[in-house]
Amino acid sequence: MIIDIVVFLTEIVKDIIFLKYCLEEKIYRLWVTGVFFALYLVIVNYDVPVTFFAMLISIITMFFVTQRAYGKVILSAVLLNSIAEVLLHFTRKISNYLDIRASEEVCYFMMNVVFVIILFLYKTALKKERIREIKISSNTIYIVLGIVVWFLSTIMTFLIVIIEYIQDEAVISLIEVNSVIGLIGLFLLLLTVLYIDRLNKKLEDAYETEHNLKEAQEAYYHTLLEKEEETRKYRHDISNHMICLKQMSERGELQEVVNYIESMDSQIHSIKHKVYDTGNQVFNIMLNYYVGMLVKEVNISLIGKFTNEIDADNYTLCTIFSNVLKNAVEEINRNNISNPMLQIAIDVGNSYTRIGIYNTSSEKIITEGKIETMKSDKKNHGMGIQNIYRAISECQGSYEIDYADGIFKTQIFLPCILESKNNDRS
Repeated sequence: MIIDIVVFLTEIVKDIIFLKYCLEEKIYRLWVTGVFFALYLVIVNYDVPVTFFAMLISIITMFFVTQRAYGKVILSAVLLNSIAEVLLHFTRKISNYLDIRASEEVCYFMMNVVFVIILFLYKTALKKERIREIKISSNTIYIVLGIVVWFLSTIMTFLIVIIEYIQDEAVISLIEVNSVIGLIGLFLLLLTVLYIDRLNKKLEDAYETEHNLKEAQEAYYHTLLEKEEETRKYRHDISNHMICLKQMSERGELQEVVNYIESMDSQIHSIKHKVYDTGNQVFNIMLNYYVGMLVKEVNISLIGKFTNEIDADNYTLCTIFSNVLKNAVEEINRNNISNPMLQIAIDVGNSYTRIGIYNTSSEKIITEGKIETMKSDKKNHGMGIQNIYRAISECQGSYEIDYADGIFKTQIFLPCILESKNNDRS
């Protein structure tokens, strides 16, 4: 009876450790284990396979102590029991080698103890910083997956081959069914891993975009505060400026008055263009952030404003605007062109908004919407082009690039939210 109890308890501990530390699932209502433990004690009083019911009731218990983590429970059950079969096989071998006549329950208990020790070692290893910082590339995952799939498919192929040497029809049918199920399972596993890898890449792109947006937002709001501070100082000094202008005019110093007004106008112009306002928050953030990266005097002009809301989320807009503006600013910084220029033109139509970005640039050859130029220039100016195309395509927009007379021209057409859509949302 004691061995039956410890078999169940070690099974429960093994499952909880795996779910909590390997699959990072929260555990609730531990008191439920007591209820199922009592049920297990009732069952083992009958002539039933103890280890089977210990495993079965443990799995059922996990359904109740987790928060609807049915997929994780099923995964842990399949994975743990598959590994358990291997460990149980070696446990039997060792007990036979040591000439220890151990029952099935004792072997199962010993296997669970080994499993719990392995899981505890894994939990301890996760706390080490060097382990947490290990990054596994997609290539490594594909190589390991390829080896595993090759190994399993080889085993299945071997089972199919040895059918010719087996006379028992029941065994033959069992091998055939399991081989087919196994091959289908491998195919589904491959598709799942490929899907997860694709999703992981999207999450990495989203994280990078979010990080860039957050960084740009901080810089943008810092610039807004600077503008507000400078405006406040200017308003505070305006009365003193009026006194000076009045005294100059009374003395007939007209040229000095003109010079003074020009100086004031220059200061107002500087404050006014401290922050560019386009009518779109994401574009404001990106434009002011990348303009701040210009390392030379550039003639910047902004024509038009966003008056309609773009039919795209902030993540998509950030991907488009950040890459386009970054490429334009990097191109201006990289080339020693006299009188560099950056112009933003926004033209709002009934259903689409056109954003034109024009910047001075070295010569470019455009073929079928793609830049053809020197290798180093491709690497720099072409950065993010694929992300722009992808993001614009997702929101049903279009993207055009051209080069003429020393100006690199980018035009983006993005759909607006029509009045009917606004009414639906409200």
